[in-house]
Amino acid sequence: MKRVLIMGAGGRDFHNFNTFFKNSTDYKVEAFTFTQIPGVDFKGYPKELAGDLYDEDIPIYDEKQLSQLIKRFNIDQVFFCYSDVSNDHVCTVAAIVNAAGADFVLKGPKGVQLDAKRPTISICAVRTGCGKSGLTRYVGSWLKEQELNAVAIRHPMAYRDLLAQKAQRFASLEDVKECTIEEREEFEPLIRAGIPVYCGVDYEAVIKLLSKDNPRYVIWDGGNNDFSFLKSDLKITVLDPLRWEDTERYYPGHMNLLDADVLVINKVNTAPDEQIKRLEEIADNRNPGAQIVYASSDVDQDIDFEKELRGRKICVVEDGPTLTHGGMAFGIGCLVVSNYASKNQIVDIIPAIGYTAEQLEELEAKINKSSADLVLTTNQTDLTSIININKPVLQITYSNYFDDNKFDKILTEFVRKHR
Repeated sequence: MKRVLIMGAGGRDFHNFNTFFKNSTDYKVEAFTFTQIPGVDFKGYPKELAGDLYDEDIPIYDEKQLSQLIKRFNIDQVFFCYSDVSNDHVCTVAAIVNAAGADFVLKGPKGVQLDAKRPTISICAVRTGCGKSGLTRYVGSWLKEQELNAVAIRHPMAYRDLLAQKAQRFASLEDVKECTIEEREEFEPLIRAGIPVYCGVDYEAVIKLLSKDNPRYVIWDGGNNDFSFLKSDLKITVLDPLRWEDTERYYPGHMNLLDADVLVINKVNTAPDEQIKRLEEIADNRNPGAQIVYASSDVDQDIDFEKELRGRKICVVEDGPTLTHGGMAFGIGCLVVSNYASKNQIVDIIPAIGYTAEQLEELEAKINKSSADLVLTTNQTDLTSIININKPVLQITYSNYFDDNKFDKILTEFVRKHR
């Protein structure tokens, strides 16, 4: 029996444990390590979720203790199970693991992808912040317009009580009241479009929960540029020309590029032509069999921005993961200001981070201390319903749009094949 340590961040790590390790007598998972999530401090993976082979909670440690843990538990193999990290980071961790005496393992799809028992479209990305969520809304709304019952299964955001989050369904705004900003950003737009959202810690239990809606189609709504937890009949990957250099530099986003049936080059309304062309060359060279379509990411509201922004000092509150995990210095809010006013009017750019009550208080304080006289929020949830902001707020949301019907034809063909 091999002694195993799983490195993760509350998503892929738990999923791989549940599907690959949980009932295996070939491995014993001695511990998890955690990284990335500020303010989330789990002490262990509950024995109630861990299965019959585990009598106690499986301890979770800070990743900083990795070398010591390998030696303490005499670990044979370390499985790296989180995403949205650079190839350099992966290789650095591999060196640390090998130097401590253990094998370093990247677990692929075999044995961990589940069958939702329904035609499934997966929507993934090469990096966080590419605009994948907007595409998920587009596909869900398109299916709904065809009177085809569909639900979304979302990449996990296990930030709270793991037992309570084992398998969850969100179908109304009331359902998301206790959720973090990050969860509400993903759930609320789909709910408003009439698309129930499922997620959790145990995705076998999540799939069983689908009986509540009995959907004809399932959309995998990926996150953190991870690959799909579900076996997919149509694999879509979103690319970002604003960060074309990152297309092959991040794990496992590069895998999503290579594995896709459809590549969506997003943000063509804001990206320079040269960067779009470079991305086209990468797509053609690395995945010549994929269909390429082009999408714009644009503001939903009809607002006179020149009038609203004229002469004002602006605090832009951008999508949190885009600026943190995604590594972008700006989002669509800054682009709006640059297009309709002057970027010199931006006095603060703040990521909307709110995993805990303390972080919400910190976000509120940062916004309220800003010297701005207008707050421009680009969040898919209404921040004023969560925190108290002492300045005028202009909220914008954004969606994906297509200039032609090529993508709709791809969806039409998919439905025809999988009726």
